[in-house]
Amino acid sequence: AATRGVVQKGWISSRYQIGLSGNSVKPRVLITCGVSGSLQFRAGIRGAQQIIAINSDADAPIFSCADYACCGDLYEIVPALIRQLD
Repeated sequence: AATRGVVQKGWISSRYQIGLSGNSVKPRVLITCGVSGSLQFRAGIRGAQQIIAINSDADAPIFSCADYACCGDLYEIVPALIRQLD
């Protein structure tokens, strides 16, 4: 799945867009990386059971709906998480 910004850059098809102008999702666990969390995006993830958010902006709106929030550089955090899972 993707945000509108990623779709607009042509990196992924619009059929994968989450939000009011895209799709709603209902995963057990949703991990967002670098997603600011606009109101439109948050409406599309309302059905997620658990939201884990990684963002470098401590004031990012995504943190208001996240069950777990990690403020920092996703390019450092995500590799560290992957190493822990190995």
